[in-house]
Amino acid sequence: MTFDYIVNEICERLNLLSDEAIERVGREVNIQHRYVTISCNLDTSRRITVQADTAIDSREVTFVGIEKIELLFDPSVPGQRRQIYELTYNETREWPLNGLTGGDPRQYAVKLINGQGVTIMLDREMSDVRTLEADAWAKIVNLSGEDEPLFPESFHSYLIERVIADELKRQTKPQEAREALTMAKDILGELRLFLLKSATQNFQQNSGSSFGRYPFRRRSQGFVV
Repeated sequence: MTFDYIVNEICERLNLLSDEAIERVGREVNIQHRYVTISCNLDTSRRITVQADTAIDSREVTFVGIEKIELLFDPSVPGQRRQIYELTYNETREWPLNGLTGGDPRQYAVKLINGQGVTIMLDREMSDVRTLEADAWAKIVNLSGEDEPLFPESFHSYLIERVIADELKRQTKPQEAREALTMAKDILGELRLFLLKSATQNFQQNSGSSFGRYPFRRRSQGFVV
C-alpha cells in the first residue's frame, strides 16, 4: 500500500473531504508509521551504515542523520573492521581525569542524541583524523505520494485502523473508536509475532551468538568470553 492509498482509504471510510482533514490524516499516518518502526524494533527497515571523522585533540564525534548507533567500528587498518565497544555515559567517570591521548579508540559512550544525529565520546583524545563507521538507525522522512511504509505490506492496515480510531475519537464516537483501536492493536501484535518467528534461528537469551554457544559479559575493559 502506498501513502496516498492509505490516506484515501481512511478519508473514504470516514467521508472526510476537506483539504484540512486530508492533511491531518496524512500527518497522523506518518506519526503512526514512526511508532511502528520503534515499537516493533524494526532495525531491518531503518538500518544504514554511516561515517564520521574524528578531530585532533578531541574525544567527540557526531554522526548526522541517525537516531541510534547499534555498532561502532574503526576501519582504519586495511582489511580490518575493528569494533569499538560501548559503555554507559556514567561509566566514562572511570576513565583517567587527564584522559588518554592518541592510539586506537577502544570504547565509547553516547553523549547526546537530538534531532540532528548522535554525538559520542571516545575513551581518548585523538591525535589523528580517521573515519569511523557506525551501523545505525536512520532518521525517517515523512511518507508521501507513492512511498510505502517500512514494514511488511500484510500489516499496513494497522495504519488505517489506528488513524481511523483517532479520527472517530475526534468525532466523539467512542464505541467505534475503541473497536478500531482494538483491531489496530491486534494487527500490531501479529506484526510483532511475524517479525519474531524464524524457522532456522536458535535464539538464547544473554547469548553472544544466535547458536547460544558463545555467552559473554561486558566489563569496563571490553568483552570477556
